[in-house]
Amino acid sequence: MADADRLAAFVAGLPEGKRHRGFFWAAMTAVAEGAATGPIAAAAEQNGLDREYVERTLAEARKEHGQSET
Repeated sequence: MADADRLAAFVAGLPEGKRHRGFFWAAMTAVAEGAATGPIAAAAEQNGLDREYVERTLAEARKEHGQSET
């Protein structure tokens, strides 16, 4: 199972130009493996990603893995 703290640290360390793709990967990994997405979302926002984008990306990850919005 994915470690939400490890994924959040990965997202927090992403440089400009790699944040979107890296966050998308982390979101998909977290959802697929049942890890908490809150720490990943917080790290993405602290790293400069827009809250609306973060929420849309997490919703897309849940949809891709057949999960409902929670």
